[in-house]
Amino acid sequence: MRSFLTLALAIAAGVLGYGYWHAETHATFHMLLNEKTASGRFGQVLNAQLAFLDANGNVLAQGKTDEKFGVVLVAHPVAGYCGPDLSREAYHECFEAQSTWLTTWAANLRYVDLITGQCHLQRVPVQVSTFKDNVFLWWIPLPHVGGRPYTHYSTELEIDSK
Repeated sequence: MRSFLTLALAIAAGVLGYGYWHAETHATFHMLLNEKTASGRFGQVLNAQLAFLDANGNVLAQGKTDEKFGVVLVAHPVAGYCGPDLSREAYHECFEAQSTWLTTWAANLRYVDLITGQCHLQRVPVQVSTFKDNVFLWWIPLPHVGGRPYTHYSTELEIDSK
């Protein structure tokens, strides 16, 4: 009975340890970028170029918005942009590379440089929100409950077209 209990505790510790490790070493990044128009409404910013900066103004990463929906894509230094134009297998490889790379800089993001059309904004302050998935439930094989845990970084930027 003692060996069974020891084995069960070792398995539980391994499962939880793996979940914690995965959440610490893998991340996602989401940026909502909106433009306030002359009518006061908000719309998506298309074809923008972004530079993500730390507190000292050092470039952490480059990004862009897509041409159709204004989704912000971040360029991995080797894998590039993980977008819808990739095959399923290529996307998974790109996502894996990007998810481990994001943990090296996303928490240090403080400013964004933005170029869209004739508009050039420099060192626009942003606040990054961080959320970690539950490491206790990742192993449950149910939709919307389980799955490998990630750290999620998100930020929002609204610009005035004037």
